[in-house]
Order: sequence, then C-alpha cells, then structure tokens
Amino acid sequence: ANPRVEIEVRCALSRELEAELAQGGHDLILVTRRDGHGGGSLVRREPLVWAAAADHRPETAETVPLALFPEGCAFRPHALSALDRAQKPWRVALTSGSLSGIQSAVASGLALTALARSTVPPDWRILGPQDGFPALPTVDIALKTAERPSEPVRLMVRHLLDALGAPTIVPPVPIAPPIALG
Repeated sequence: ANPRVEIEVRCALSRELEAELAQGGHDLILVTRRDGHGGGSLVRREPLVWAAAADHRPETAETVPLALFPEGCAFRPHALSALDRAQKPWRVALTSGSLSGIQSAVASGLALTALARSTVPPDWRILGPQDGFPALPTVDIALKTAERPSEPVRLMVRHLLDALGAPTIVPPVPIAPPIALG
C-alpha cells in the first residue's frame, strides 16, 4: 500500500524501545507490559511459564540453573522473585539478549527458563507446582506508537491489529496431576 515506506526492525528490551520511542527514535514498537500498565493497544495476553527441554532435567539440580534475558527484561524479576518466595535456590547460568540464545541454552540442558507461553518450543516441558515451581504472572504484549503517528504508521498499526485479530488471551497451561508409580 505504501511502497516508499521503509521498515526497519530492531529487537531490544521493552524499556529500551519505550525510551527510544519517547525520544522520537521509533514510530511503532511492540512491547511487553504488566497488568495493563503502560498504554498502547493490547495485542495478546499470556502467562509466563517455566520451561525445560524434554530430554534434560535441570530442575532437579540443588541450585536451579536459569537462562534469562538481561537485567531490565520484564520477565526476569518475576521469575527470580517467584523462586525466592518459594525458597528455591537459583543461579543464572546464561544471560542472553536473544530468544535463540535462551532457547539454545535450554535445549542443551544447561538451564531452564521462564518465557511467554507462545515462545516455548512444542517439544519442551512446561514446569509447574507438581515440579516444585511457583506460578508466574500473565503479561501483555502491546503495540505503541509515537505521540502523533503519521498516516503510514496509522495504516501499519491498523494492518497489524487486523492481521493479528482481536486481542488474544492465551489460557494458562493445564498442569497434569503427578502420576503415581508403584
């Protein structure tokens, strides 16, 4: 519809993108927000979950090894405070600014992680209370624009929201009861 409009994609922590948006560095950003705070148009709402590779058991370690995004990630404080409240010892085994870095560490068995449910590969295990892991909160994914978006930006927002449909609420992961052996 607008062939002369150039699109540049930048992946970064939500707080970095929001600061850059406020300074005029972006026209449109997709960010994580908590409890509906922070404005923007809701794109999806989903639970954070604990996840581990199917063929590794890092959750059995005395001190749980974690693969997390860097300080400033909205997920990180929720994961760490949930483990602290559950009095579950933890250590950060890997910090990565990219989802692929986190996924590689978990897939190799180096660690487990806390991710938005939709980003967990289908062959991984979701951990919950039956595994000794506390529940995590739900997060919102929102689309935000500059204060006075241009017409092409408004069209892009409309296109993205139409393409993504009405806000999606991803249900919590059903946790299977433990299986009694013996």
